[in-house]
Amino acid sequence: YAYDDQAYLILEHLSENPEEEELSNQDFMLWGKMTDPYNQSSMGYPSNADLSGVDYQARGWSSPNLVGYAESHDEERLMYKNLQFGNSSGNYNVTDLETALSRQEAIAAFLFPQRGPKMLWQFGELGYDFSINYCEDGSIQDGCRTNPKPILWEYQEVAARERLYKVTAALIKLKTENEAFRSDNYNWDVSGLGKRLIIQHPQMDVVIIANFDVEQISMVPGFTQTGTWYDYFSGGSIVENNLGNAFLLEPGEYRVYTTVELETPDITTGVNDSDFEGGKLDAPYPNPFTDFTQLSFTLEQTSQIDIQVIDLQGRIVRNLASGKFGVGNHMQRWNGRDDAGQKLSEGIYMIQLSTPSSIATVKVILQ
Repeated sequence: YAYDDQAYLILEHLSENPEEEELSNQDFMLWGKMTDPYNQSSMGYPSNADLSGVDYQARGWSSPNLVGYAESHDEERLMYKNLQFGNSSGNYNVTDLETALSRQEAIAAFLFPQRGPKMLWQFGELGYDFSINYCEDGSIQDGCRTNPKPILWEYQEVAARERLYKVTAALIKLKTENEAFRSDNYNWDVSGLGKRLIIQHPQMDVVIIANFDVEQISMVPGFTQTGTWYDYFSGGSIVENNLGNAFLLEPGEYRVYTTVELETPDITTGVNDSDFEGGKLDAPYPNPFTDFTQLSFTLEQTSQIDIQVIDLQGRIVRNLASGKFGVGNHMQRWNGRDDAGQKLSEGIYMIQLSTPSSIATVKVILQ
């Protein structure tokens, strides 16, 4: 028989592992359903949160032909369950929209970079949160499983959804453009809520860590060598001389480290949103900066103003100003330090100006 040797033969088979392994050995690619463990991790629950099954080696296969996925046409949407049933602790609550979306970033960090092909379901990169059982009348019923679902292009106008989209794209770019992610020499340590992916390759070593708990945890990243490690998303770096050092990770926090300095992806959102109701926020200068940058803004009426510096994880790292400002031009300086006076890591930050009725944001690069 004749066939195109460039074709991908993909099966939605979902059978017993020995049968799937045999098909994999014949170069078929098979869907690897992992919805429940990914959703448990995303919601912040430790039971059934082991992601090992998305790893072809954990299944005993000899070839990376497992098309792992957290969502498909026939599975509940992770974001829907986040918002309905997410875990919480103190002020941290997974049912909050922005918190739920930030946890989807961590899910992406522990799906796409893992060895082998992966599947992304439609609008998952924007945090689609309508149930698979959503009916046109707004109710949720099993009989509506295949009914049409809303197509919400306006999701792209929500900053946290836009950020998830950019993070997803950046992770896929990282994997497809670097040979290290085709290495079979990796440790997929994902049974608990503190998860690690450790990759070793002659081109570059990679360590990805995340905290899927709803409370702060301490974990050893598992760096494979001492020396400089680069933070892919922040653009900063650390020098690690003690491989046993533990890191504190906030709920939902994730980090991607490499031994090679790569281009920092731009995952900022709303950076052109410098006009706000009753005023205008100018681009900071100088930018990039080392010692200080100056922020200028104009008010058309007296207003309560709050100015904060936010890192790429969405954390407030510096409160620059808070109070009533009068009509006219104003300037605010930032010296690249946090509220405790400590110099922050090099990388991209957002300076956000808030009034009671609107928000304006500009991007700045600390060198």
